[in-house]
Amino acid sequence: MTKEHHKDEAMTLSVEHAANLIGISRTTAYRMVQSGELPAVRVGRRVLILKKPLMEMLEAEEHTE
Repeated sequence: MTKEHHKDEAMTLSVEHAANLIGISRTTAYRMVQSGELPAVRVGRRVLILKKPLMEMLEAEEHTE
């Protein structure tokens, strides 16, 4: 992957997209954001899931199973 391609890649996901990606409901995803289980930032009224920490969290979970 080139640096230019990396710059174009989204660094965040919508809560709904992240929920679909990991197989949970949108409501559960919002609950996990509130509890700190999902890495997120608030931009105005929007809640965005941080993609890199989410992927690292999922990879770490794969290695523990």
